[in-house]
Amino acid sequence: MKQILKPVFEMIMGEYVLFDNVIYNYITLSFVGIIALKVAWDFVGKLFDYGIIMSKSSGSIIHWTIRLITFIVLFYILSRIIWLTKFIYLNKTASIIILSSSVIFIILYYINLYKKYIEIIKKM
Repeated sequence: MKQILKPVFEMIMGEYVLFDNVIYNYITLSFVGIIALKVAWDFVGKLFDYGIIMSKSSGSIIHWTIRLITFIVLFYILSRIIWLTKFIYLNKTASIIILSSSVIFIILYYINLYKKYIEIIKKM
């Protein structure tokens, strides 16, 4: 099964691009691939330990499926983080205004909440 699923995984993985620089892209996707491998390896190992799966072929199918799903999820999380970082960098003024407004709103919310809490305690 590995002979079939590994090339499919590598073909799918090769289509994902995070950076324009090929070296940065390969380094980053290698780390994502290593994390996906570790997650799939541990998950399938536990399934074997608990006796849920018995055969090597079913373990291989589950391993490559979990590995692919984990890789795709981690890739999209990382791509959103990179996009957000670029957006904040390109829109520094708007980002500072939004961030400071959010912090002020949160502080005012908790001050108001604290005042209500004190009023409730005084009524007791």
